[in-house]
Formats: sequence, C-alpha cells, structure tokens
Amino acid sequence: MFTRPLSWVTGASLAIVAGWAVAAGAQQRPQTNLPLDPPRERGASITPAYEGWYPNPDGSFSMLIGYYNRNTKEALDIPVGPNNRVEPGGPDQGQPTHFEIGRQWGVFVVKVPKDFGNKAVTWTIVSNGETQSIPFTLNKGYPISPLKELGMGNKVELNVAAERLRAEKLLSKSASSPKLFKKYPELFLLTPEKTPNKVQYVGPMPS
Repeated sequence: MFTRPLSWVTGASLAIVAGWAVAAGAQQRPQTNLPLDPPRERGASITPAYEGWYPNPDGSFSMLIGYYNRNTKEALDIPVGPNNRVEPGGPDQGQPTHFEIGRQWGVFVVKVPKDFGNKAVTWTIVSNGETQSIPFTLNKGYPISPLKELGMGNKVELNVAAERLRAEKLLSKSASSPKLFKKYPELFLLTPEKTPNKVQYVGPMPS
C-alpha cells in the first residue's frame, strides 16, 4: 500500500496525470487499420480500433480499445451479444453498447494474462448490416503509457483511471479517485455530476 500522506498524493498525482494528458495530446494519434469507406450521414459501419497496450505491475497486460462510427448523424445502440462481442472470454468485456458518431479514443480496456503471448482478442461489431471484426495483439509497435487515453480528450471510466493511478503508485488503495479529481476542476471533468463514473481531461493542451 502507498503510504505517503494523501495531500501529497493528491497534488503530485494530478500534476503527473495532467502532464501525461498534455504529452499524449502533443503526440500523433496511433495509426489504426480502418476500412477506407467514406463516412455517411446514416447507414455506415462501426469499426473497432486499437490504441495500444501497456504492461501492468502484476505481469499482465492491458489493451486499450476505441472505435470509429462512420455515421456523421447516427449514433447507435448495440447490446452485448452476437452483434457486439469480444472473444475469447466474452462476449461482455466492458465494451460500449452506445456508439457516438466519429472516432472515439480509448473507450475501454481488456486485460490479458502475462502468458498471453501471440494470441489475440477480437472485437466484432455488426451495425447497419455490416460486420467489422478486428483482432488485437501485443504487437511490439503498439505500446502506450498508462492514462494516455485522458490526453485523447475522451472520457475514461473512473475505476479504470483509479486502477492506472494505483498501478503507478500515485493513489493509495484506500483513497477515493473522485475526490482526487474533484480537487482540480480546472483540469478534470467528472460526469454525470451527481454520481460520476467517468473523468475527462479539460485542462490546457499544446496548440
């Protein structure tokens, strides 16, 4: 357990996290193999997208995954099941069921064991009659840093953010991540307001 005083953990953690976010925003976004079909207002497909992976302290690995909804005016709801499944070990591994328009970065994480090797996790999405299925591996070209998804301007699940902070020994096991982020409203937005479950970096970014 991390034993430094919580007041120190709060200030230092948020400064480091904000630094990660700014650094991530300054970097070029990962290149993901996506179909080249042009976007349409409605009736287009949704494609899984791989942001990358990072190692965890216990030897396991976490894969950070997003998606691209090609519809410019059609958000879609696709429940977990045959049309929205993650395999093996699925079909429900925390993937979204509501798909906003456009490219959504770092939406959820799939954790794989340390002996995962060359195996793959595959996310399949069937939308508007089109099937898009993308495999994700521990490819050496896709390593990323913890909490980089905050720098992508995307909302991150609070429990995921807390897991990263604890992995980096920036948050004690007994500390509350909502309280941590609430101390810096100029940097982080918690939603929904009454019972927050997501955090988004809203601080300054490099031009």
